[in-house]
Amino acid sequence: AFVAAAVVLSKTSLAVLSQSQILSSYAMYTFWTVYLVLPVIVAISHARNLEELAKHYDVYAVEWMGTGRSDRPKFSSYELEYADAMFVDALEAWRKELKIHKFHLGGHSMGAMFAGAYAVKYPGHVQHLVLISPAGVGHPPPPGALPLGLRIFRSVWNLQWTPMSVARYAGPLGPALLRFIAFARVSVMPEMSCIHRGLIPKEALAAYWYNNWGLEKSGEIAMHSHLLPGVYAKKPLCVMLTPETIKVPITFMYGGGPDWMTASHGEKLAETFAGKQSVEVVIVPGAGHQVFMDNAPAFNELLLSALARS
Repeated sequence: AFVAAAVVLSKTSLAVLSQSQILSSYAMYTFWTVYLVLPVIVAISHARNLEELAKHYDVYAVEWMGTGRSDRPKFSSYELEYADAMFVDALEAWRKELKIHKFHLGGHSMGAMFAGAYAVKYPGHVQHLVLISPAGVGHPPPPGALPLGLRIFRSVWNLQWTPMSVARYAGPLGPALLRFIAFARVSVMPEMSCIHRGLIPKEALAAYWYNNWGLEKSGEIAMHSHLLPGVYAKKPLCVMLTPETIKVPITFMYGGGPDWMTASHGEKLAETFAGKQSVEVVIVPGAGHQVFMDNAPAFNELLLSALARS
C-alpha cells in the first residue's frame, strides 16, 4: 500500500489531480536517471509546485508512512532510534520497490530531519540533500534557560499530546474547530501565498487537516520521538550532518518573510563544511515556514536552480 499510493506526473503529460489526490507527502522528480524526493507534512500545500516542476521532471508523489493515505502502523515505542528507523527504512523500502539507485533527496520541516537521517544511513543513494525550512538544526537550550511558559508547555508535551488530538477528540465539533484553526493560520500567512491568492481553497486545507488528523494515531508520534518542546531535536541536524557522515551537496532553503525556522542555524552548520563540500543557504523572498506555498514561483525557480548545480 505504501508504494501503491504513488501518483505519476510526466514532464510530457501532467495528470489532472483532484484536491484529494494532491494530498501526498513525497514529491519525486527525475532528471535522466536521477531522482529528487521531497517529503512534506501538510501535503496539499505542494499543489502549486507539482505542476510547474512536472514541466521539467517526472514527478512521483507518495506519502510518509503513518500519514495521509499511507499505511498507519501502530508504533510500539517512542524511542528515537526505533521511530527513526520506521520512517527512514520505509523510504528505503519504497526506493527498492521502484529500483531507483540515485536521487536528490529533500525534506520540509520535520521531513528534513528524516531526509537527513536517510542521507546518513543510506549515503550511496543520495546525490543532493535539500533541507527546506528544516526543524531541529541547532542544539536545544539547557532546560533551565527555557521561559516559564515553555517549561509548562513541556510538561503538557510529556503527556504525548499532539495538535492532531484536537481533531481526534473533538467529536462533532471537529470540522468547525479545524476550520477555525486553519483560517486563523492562513490569516498570518504572506499575502503572496497560494491560499491568499485563491489558488488553494482554505476550505480544502481545513478538510484535509480534519480528515487526516482524525485518523488513528500513527506517524505523528515523531513529534515526541524526535522533538523536544520548542521544536528542538533530540538529535539535531548539526550533530547528524558532518563532513565525515555526508559527502554530497547540501542546500538549505528558508523563507525570508520571516521563517520561524531561522536561517542562522543553517548558516552555522554550513560553516562547518567550508572548503570541504558544497553547502549553500538559499532565501525565498517574502516566504515564511511554508516556503513552497508562501512564494511558490520563487521556490520553484530556486529549487530548480539548486538542482541544476548538482
